[in-house]
Amino acid sequence: MNIILLQLNFLWKIIYENIFRSIHKTFLRLITGKCEIERALNSQNISKFENSILNSNKLMKSQGILAKKNLNQEQINTICEEIITIKGLKNNEKNQLNLQYGLTSLQNLYNSIEILENIRKTPVSISQHSSKLIKLFKDLTGEANLPQNLITNKWIEIGFQGENPTTDFRAGGLLALENLLYFSTNHTFQAQFCLKNSKERDTQYFFAVCGIYITKFLTDCMKMDYLNAYFYKCDDQQKSLQRFNELYTKFFNHFDNLWCQEKRSFMQFHEFFETTTEDLILQDQKLLIKILGQQN
Repeated sequence: MNIILLQLNFLWKIIYENIFRSIHKTFLRLITGKCEIERALNSQNISKFENSILNSNKLMKSQGILAKKNLNQEQINTICEEIITIKGLKNNEKNQLNLQYGLTSLQNLYNSIEILENIRKTPVSISQHSSKLIKLFKDLTGEANLPQNLITNKWIEIGFQGENPTTDFRAGGLLALENLLYFSTNHTFQAQFCLKNSKERDTQYFFAVCGIYITKFLTDCMKMDYLNAYFYKCDDQQKSLQRFNELYTKFFNHFDNLWCQEKRSFMQFHEFFETTTEDLILQDQKLLIKILGQQN
């Protein structure tokens, strides 16, 4: 069923891009007197602005720059110049400011994706991240009575699968640890509530492992451009990580609530997580945005 939906979605995109989009653009330009890029910028629709450049038949230089998902000020100036020249925009202060705003927003997005992916690719190790692991355990349990080498079955109490927690972090890397730590430190009551739910017989699941799954899910959503609007204003690493942490917290609370309502068997948890998140991506992206909150 999911394969069929993907195929239909792909087919619709081909039909739209090759037939309807061109007619639609021409009609709107005749009505408004503005090109698609101008309309997108006037409404501050950064996603539409980016797509307008990437789908243009004339902005070849700009497309080459944006395709690399990496922008600096010199490249921003190059794109501005090409758009004004080829699209016939008036070279006035308003258009310059709008173009700078749109391209700076894309620069923030691209930098955020790179920053978060680099953190995710960083492996978690006891030697380098022991203080973070200890704090995570303490925030969730209220105690830090762990052996010096941190190898202990106590990690199972907070939802790891064995005595060495680092082995569970492969999919989410250091980003997953940062997310769990943010949740337990800044939203302690909520995190402990979810942990308590994960230990109940009717709603049992691996709390920490679930958190790692969520990190992987949200990073996948970023790669598919579903979370772009949340990162247009994140102009440094701290803001990017803070924004991702908050999205993570909202989704963890949502999923815990959903799982508890279902009262499924512990053995069904992985399948339920995969089905739920897959449905959000393929069929109900608006619900995903509703779960995560306003994009500001």
